[in-house]
Amino acid sequence: MLRALLSVFLVVYFAIWLSGGLGLRWPEAVCPESLLFFTRSACLFPHAAVDAIDYHAEGWDCSRRRWVELDFHPYFPLVISGRETRFERTVHLFRHNPQVMGDLRAFLITHFNPDHPQAPIADVRLLSSRLPLAPPGGTLARYQRPRLSEVPAAQRKLWSRPTAMTLRDERCQAAVLGQSFDPRDPRDPDDLRRPSSRPSRRAPGPEKNENGGES
Repeated sequence: MLRALLSVFLVVYFAIWLSGGLGLRWPEAVCPESLLFFTRSACLFPHAAVDAIDYHAEGWDCSRRRWVELDFHPYFPLVISGRETRFERTVHLFRHNPQVMGDLRAFLITHFNPDHPQAPIADVRLLSSRLPLAPPGGTLARYQRPRLSEVPAAQRKLWSRPTAMTLRDERCQAAVLGQSFDPRDPRDPDDLRRPSSRPSRRAPGPEKNENGGES
């Protein structure tokens, strides 16, 4: 008798547990919350990453009059025991926030130009790259940060809109003459996305949800 009751209990328990894992809602309709508490399990990472995401910065080179990739690491060193720099974390968390993105671009300009007086930049644009990961069971190569020039255009995403060419020319002329300029000029569009009623700091939703994608 006891064995039969225990068998019935286990069948019902695992039916409720499995239904919750499959997303079925019937247990919530027939079972009290106190019982459901003991049939639930954590679902921390429901979606596997399919891409490796990196963030990049390009500067408008006044002498060559084209976009060149910037090495931001001297200004954002890797935190000890960390896995990414504050630059990457800032773009990841605030890529939808025009004010933060504009401040980050201005920071890079004001710090890069004094260190490179012979090759000043007039603007910065921020991008991300996504490179497909090996499928489960495939060979996973040792990570190496790719140069942006090695990433196909279809695997890049632009997170800031460049300033107008006329404004870049003005800045370049000032930089060549050794004069400073305001990198937060009101004519600067700052970002592809305008402020809206939604919160400006948006937690990464499927950038592949902290597992690695963008939205």
